[in-house]
Amino acid sequence: MVKASVIGCGGMGTIHAERYASMPDVELVGVCDVNERSASVLGKLTGAGFYTDVQQMFDSEKPDVVSITVPTFLHLPIVKLAADNGVHVICEKPLALSAVEAEEAIQYCEQRGVRLFVGHVVRFFPSYRQLTESATRFGGVRGGVYHAKRAALIRGRFSLVQGSEQKRGVILDLMIHDIDYILGAFGEVSEVYAFNHLSRSWTTLPHLPIPERHDRAARSVLGYPGRSIPLSSTRARTESYGGQLGRGSLRVLRSQSGIRRTASSRRLKACC
Repeated sequence: MVKASVIGCGGMGTIHAERYASMPDVELVGVCDVNERSASVLGKLTGAGFYTDVQQMFDSEKPDVVSITVPTFLHLPIVKLAADNGVHVICEKPLALSAVEAEEAIQYCEQRGVRLFVGHVVRFFPSYRQLTESATRFGGVRGGVYHAKRAALIRGRFSLVQGSEQKRGVILDLMIHDIDYILGAFGEVSEVYAFNHLSRSWTTLPHLPIPERHDRAARSVLGYPGRSIPLSSTRARTESYGGQLGRGSLRVLRSQSGIRRTASSRRLKACC
């Protein structure tokens, strides 16, 4: 019997907790959130103990594994805390906001002998695995044209500028799924170009009765020797945007010495 726990009792935390509670060989022993009401609601829903302090949950429940479903900028310190307590980690995507932090999390867990998993699940979906087999069979290293596109809806008012260092926009939120899927299908890339964009454009989505405004959009190209794969992703909502709009671009070049980033706009920090 595996003893599981969850840190972060929002939407994704609820999904993780409910899945653990449904597994016959897993016991969900604790859920934790700084919002006591959220922790209490999820704890009562799943029958698990609920906490507002992570260390207290680890000390009381002694879980074997923990799901980390808090905002991305909090991932690294909680991953470290779990590793210090000998708890294996399942961390929601993306692992971190930078390659440096991601590598630090990986090394920290390796040094303390705990396993670290990241919730990049799309590449394992049966339909995506079938797509990968077909794409690599008829194209693959020989070349071809591939294009990934993703869209999602956001309800209610929110600010894209406030706390942007903690959110980093649609590229790390939605497009990260497509990036990971393509890496899984075709291997490491030689070059990446990405553009995160805020706009006032409107469009009517076919499955909705009302028009949606695309406040966040992203375009990127993953470069491979002899070919490239473009990606696009959008987040749309119905309410008017109350913050400052801006544009920016990010170019990421990967080399043996690491990753170098250059911004073509001073407003990138406010947009991405």
